[in-house]
Amino acid sequence: MLNLNTKIDKKSPSPLYTQIADIIRDKVVGNEWSEGYKLPSEEILCGVFEVSRGTIRKSISLLIQEGVLIQIHGKGTFVKENKSGHRFGQELISFAESMNRKNLEFTTKVIDKYMIKDENIIQTSEFIKKNNNPELMYLKRLRYIEEKPIILLENIVDTSLCPNILNVDFEEETLFNSIENQSGKKINYGTREFKAIRLNRSEAYLLNETEGEPILFIKQVSYLENMEPVESSNIYLKSDQYPISSYLYRN
Repeated sequence: MLNLNTKIDKKSPSPLYTQIADIIRDKVVGNEWSEGYKLPSEEILCGVFEVSRGTIRKSISLLIQEGVLIQIHGKGTFVKENKSGHRFGQELISFAESMNRKNLEFTTKVIDKYMIKDENIIQTSEFIKKNNNPELMYLKRLRYIEEKPIILLENIVDTSLCPNILNVDFEEETLFNSIENQSGKKINYGTREFKAIRLNRSEAYLLNETEGEPILFIKQVSYLENMEPVESSNIYLKSDQYPISSYLYRN
């Protein structure tokens, strides 16, 4: 049911229907209303927001155009199912968390896991800004969906913030959960940069692609709740099979 504490500002210059659309969209993006969720009736929404049926219909129409909602004649309005789109442009969740949300079965293979000794890697890591003697773990994994390699992940983790993380079985456990469990703190901030690159020979081999094939590359840095950088990632993503989606709007 819609949170009755959610209010719109009738004095705002922003149209009422866009405010309502923003509220509904936020519930979908935040996974409070998951895929397939049936929205309350227009009558209930009118009462909650204290607006006309026409205003509610304009809000719903806008979200249908965006691909957020879908109407089925005689059944109602639902959050649209989108098994292929993953919202990494706007939400700090891991790839495993996103796949779990969409009930996608996946497997993980650990390619490498060790403590970093290479001073060149240490000196160029995000963590050198915080700690002159960082204790860094390198983790390299390959994720499969339906037995096809989809995502190659290279992570560098500051083990001084999560001391026992080297002992985690990352074919069974996810990195974000492990960091939070080992550190006792939440990951609550991160940065992601997206660009297209061409695969080198080793990357192409792991992803079962041709050397030089274009692929989506994501550079990520994640921070704990006290703004300490805890992990840095290089992510190679087959976006043709695992597309990323964002809901973008302006007032």
